[in-house]
Amino acid sequence: MMHPLVRDMGREIIRQESPKYPERRSRLWHYRDSFKVLKEKNGSDIIQGLNLRSCAEKDKPPRSFHHPTTQEYLQECANIMRKIRLSRQNDPPRQPQPRKVLLYGSNNKNSKSKKQLKGNYKEFPRSLRWLCWHKLPYKCLPDGLPLEEVVALEMRHSRLHHLFQGNKVLNALKILNLSHSEGLSCTPDFSKLPNLERIILKYCTRLIEIDKSIGGLKRLLILNLRGCQSLRKLPRCISNLHSLEKIIQYGCLKLVWSSLELNKMQSLLELDASGTANDQVSTSVRKKHLLMCSLVSSPRKSPGILLTTVSDTLVTLSLIGCGLSSDLIPEELGDFSMLRNLFLSENPIHSLPERIKRLTNLRKLELENCEQLEYLPEIPASVKILSTWQCRSLQRIHNLPNLLTTLNFLGLSCNKIIEGQEMFQLKCISSFDADLISVLGLPNLSDMKVDLYNSLTLTRWKGPIQGLSEFGIFSSSFHGSELPNRLSYNSMGSSSISFDVPNHDIQGLNLYVIYENARASYCTRRNKFWNEFHVRVANKTKDLR
Repeated sequence: MMHPLVRDMGREIIRQESPKYPERRSRLWHYRDSFKVLKEKNGSDIIQGLNLRSCAEKDKPPRSFHHPTTQEYLQECANIMRKIRLSRQNDPPRQPQPRKVLLYGSNNKNSKSKKQLKGNYKEFPRSLRWLCWHKLPYKCLPDGLPLEEVVALEMRHSRLHHLFQGNKVLNALKILNLSHSEGLSCTPDFSKLPNLERIILKYCTRLIEIDKSIGGLKRLLILNLRGCQSLRKLPRCISNLHSLEKIIQYGCLKLVWSSLELNKMQSLLELDASGTANDQVSTSVRKKHLLMCSLVSSPRKSPGILLTTVSDTLVTLSLIGCGLSSDLIPEELGDFSMLRNLFLSENPIHSLPERIKRLTNLRKLELENCEQLEYLPEIPASVKILSTWQCRSLQRIHNLPNLLTTLNFLGLSCNKIIEGQEMFQLKCISSFDADLISVLGLPNLSDMKVDLYNSLTLTRWKGPIQGLSEFGIFSSSFHGSELPNRLSYNSMGSSSISFDVPNHDIQGLNLYVIYENARASYCTRRNKFWNEFHVRVANKTKDLR
């Protein structure tokens, strides 16, 4: 999947080929440019693709453009596309093959837009490689539509009930995308599409059956059934697809897939079956090369059984919302030495096993919405992203060695964190040693309430004055306008002070600062702190800081 910024950058590069004259560009991405070329009949051999998305609800063509009759529209499109290399059947080898046509229909029965593409398709470009027809208004593809050379067929948000009628064979087709076709109840006969590599049927909510002929697709790489809520089972012959690398079944609520013999699928790298019917844990999940596994455990079967049936070569493991408690997380979790991504969000866990620190390749750890999580053990220094968002019971975190450097800690709404072991401890000032409070000149402050802000978790609250101990340094802040009388050195109106250290054994340095709170200044996320005040101490004699 291309990132939108990269896509837009590429389109702008193409637009700059000829900003004022769209007919001189190699591709026309905006429908206004496409219709301008069609209207003025000035297409050229330079153009390799155009976008005819003219019927979007929020992006209609200008009213001044005259909509031709059905036959005129199809004839004109075909003639122009033939002229601009989208239907040049007899081009010499040096001429590039046609690329893509994007059409946009409407699912609205009262819409006039769907009438624009009815009629005779005999003049439609026969060398078309990629047909993208969003919101196709028909229950099946028109009979006369030439698809013999099509490699990619995208019919998202269509009204299709079945793909086509008759015995049409599409030997060139490699990508079939019928996502969000809510009227689709069964798949086509895949024996007529023998070279398919990708089948994408996301959110075909009425799909109840996958044709058994899918077992003959020897080149199939990806099967995406995400959100097919009515699908109940998969053909067992899928187990014989030795080339299949990715199966996505997320959100197939009724799907029972445990009968699949995944151990036969030699190329399978990613299995996402979270959100499917329960009782799916099977020893057939054991795979030597499985890199990503996302499963929902049964209430009657321990997720520990699941982890012992999955290969230790896993790169991504997702157990989101499995009802996973701390005592059900096996110690074997620390044996997944190749694991890079671990997702345990929305589980009633209190802590993680200590052996998690052995996951030396772990990069991302998500524990979001684990509302009972209270303690985090030592996390591997390799972790770059640690998310404990909405873990409202989290209080203690073991040493995070890279917190101030490479770790991106996302702890929003974890307002109970009071201790980072070997790093910091936050507690009410009244609970500290009385002698320490006296030495610091902070008596009679236990009843004072102040506004508090935790820059680590980005939370605010009002409560007693807190004392922060971090790396052997104690600090606190509260309302006041006077300094203690026993200070050895002081400076007014300056942000720095210098003094000679007396020739005595120094036990500590007490520093007091009075400041006026200004508007919060913006700090970059890289520093991870907002509206904070810092103190720098330097020994000029020894050049130490």
